[in-house]
Amino acid sequence: MVFRLVYGEMILAEGDGGLIRQAARFWSKVQFSPDGCWLWGGSTRPPGYGQFGRGGAGGGMVLAHRQAYIFAHGPIPAGFCVLHRCDNPPCVRLDHLFLGTRGDNMRDASRKGRLNYPRACFGEAHPRTKISSIQVEELRALRKGGATYKSLCHRFSLGKTQVARIVRGESRCRG
Repeated sequence: MVFRLVYGEMILAEGDGGLIRQAARFWSKVQFSPDGCWLWGGSTRPPGYGQFGRGGAGGGMVLAHRQAYIFAHGPIPAGFCVLHRCDNPPCVRLDHLFLGTRGDNMRDASRKGRLNYPRACFGEAHPRTKISSIQVEELRALRKGGATYKSLCHRFSLGKTQVARIVRGESRCRG
């Protein structure tokens, strides 16, 4: 037997009894609004995205907006994200959610000004930089002069992979 869980005109979930029980538990945690976002009232994780325990052995946790999408539309295709039109992390309103690739998600975040730093933030201006541009040139000169990777790692407090990338010009490129 197939059951259907609805809110107004919107089908929230459709399936067997087990799926509907899980969906009812999920949707009971939502604050519905006829014209705005439907806010997740359950557990959250930074930066405010809801999370839902699927229950049962190996059920695990899933982001609430992804689970809402799954209840309404079925599995999310591999390589796709569930994005928010409203740009509100706790929102699970079905008509505010849409599928996109990771690239779509990054472009959407950039358009909405949600990235942590400006797109043109490189080198010393980058908030996670560990060494200055002068130190980059010093590191390259020392390596060219025969310094070992191990000594460079110790001197600049960097990992071997990062030192190698700087030496090869793949990271903190010249110019």
